[in-house]
Amino acid sequence: MIRRIKHTSKWYNRTVAVVFVLLLFFPTFQKITSVVHEPENLEKRKPVPPPVLKSRSIDDVHLFIRHFELWFNDHFGLRKLFIRINSIIDYRVFHTSPKAMVVVGKNGWLYYNNYKDGKNLNDYWGYVNFTKDELNKISKNLEGFKEMMAKRGIPVLFVLAANKHTIYPEFLPDNMRHTAAPVTRADQVDSLFAVSGIPFIDLRPVMRNARKHFPCDLYSKTDSHWNELGAFVGYQYIIRNVRSSIPLKQYYTINDFTLSMQPNRGTGDLADLIFMNGQLSDQDIKLKPKRIPMHFYVNGSYNQHTVIYGNMDKSKPRLLMFHDSFTLLLRNFLAEDFSHSAFVWSEKVYFQIIDSEKPDMLIVEFAERKSEMLLNLY
Repeated sequence: MIRRIKHTSKWYNRTVAVVFVLLLFFPTFQKITSVVHEPENLEKRKPVPPPVLKSRSIDDVHLFIRHFELWFNDHFGLRKLFIRINSIIDYRVFHTSPKAMVVVGKNGWLYYNNYKDGKNLNDYWGYVNFTKDELNKISKNLEGFKEMMAKRGIPVLFVLAANKHTIYPEFLPDNMRHTAAPVTRADQVDSLFAVSGIPFIDLRPVMRNARKHFPCDLYSKTDSHWNELGAFVGYQYIIRNVRSSIPLKQYYTINDFTLSMQPNRGTGDLADLIFMNGQLSDQDIKLKPKRIPMHFYVNGSYNQHTVIYGNMDKSKPRLLMFHDSFTLLLRNFLAEDFSHSAFVWSEKVYFQIIDSEKPDMLIVEFAERKSEMLLNLY
C-alpha cells in the first residue's frame, strides 16, 4: 500500500513538472507556430518594433536589452488571448473596465473618459473650466479669425457636437452620476461666440430634444460618437443654419431615408479600447437613401485625413469643412448639398487650404470634449 502511494506520488510530481514546463514554453511555441487562434490586436497603437543592436558598446547593449524586453512584452505568444480573457473577466464578473479611459455604465452603455483627450467627465462636472487667461486667448483667436474670414468674404459656421454622456447621462454608473455643472467649458464657449458675432450652433439642446422623438438611441452604446441617426439630426440643424448664409437648392429630410435597426455585437471604438469588440450587444442604426445620391468620391487630398467629394449638380455651392471624428458620419449627408466638398480632419484651421479651395461656405466642427482646440484655432 505504501509503495503504491509513493509510486503514484512520483508520477504525479513528474506530470505536474512536465505540464509546468509545457505551459512555460507554450507562448514561445505559439509565437512560432500560431497554433491557437487569437483575437485581433485592438489596442489602437503600433506594437513595439524589434530591437536593433547598433554596436557592441556597453551602452548600446543595455539599450538593446531594454528594447528587447519592451518588444517581447508586446509580442509573446497568447498575449492577445490573455488580454481578451482578462477583459471578459473584468467586464462580466466585476462589471468594471480594464482601462481607466472607458467607463462601464448601465445596460451595456460605455463612456469615454480619457483625461488626456478632452477631460470628458471632469468637464461635465465643471472641474476643468477655462481660466480667465484662456477665455481671453480664445476671444482674441475668434476676433482674429473673424477678420481674416471677412477679408476673404467667405461665410463661416462653427458647430459643437455633444458628448455622449451629455445626452445620455442616466446610464452612467451611480458613483459617477454627479449633477452636471451649472457652467461647463461648452457653456463658456457659447458665451464667447455670442459676443464675437461669429455664427455658431451648439448641438447639445438639439440632441436632447431629438432623442425624445425617435424609437432608437442617437448614440451607440459601445462607441463614443453618435450613430447615423444622431449624425442626421445634427446635419439637419447644420444645413438649416447654412441656408441662412448661402442658397441651397435642396437638402435631405428624414422622409428621404428608410430607417433600419439591427442588433450587432458591439463594434464601437469604446468596445475596441477595452478589447471587447464583438463581445457586447448594441444596435446598427442605418439610414438608407430612397433615391440614388448625387455625390461621389474624388481622388486627391491635402493629407491622409482629407476626403473630397464631387456632385453631379455643378450649380451647387462649394464646401470646406475642418472637423474631428464626429463628422465622419456627417460627410455623406453634407456632400449631397454641395458641388464640391472637402472634409479636412484637423483640430486647426489652415488658411492656405481655405485659399486653395475657395469655398462658398466654411464649417468648423469640434466635439464638446475638444473645446480646447479654440486655444490654438489657427
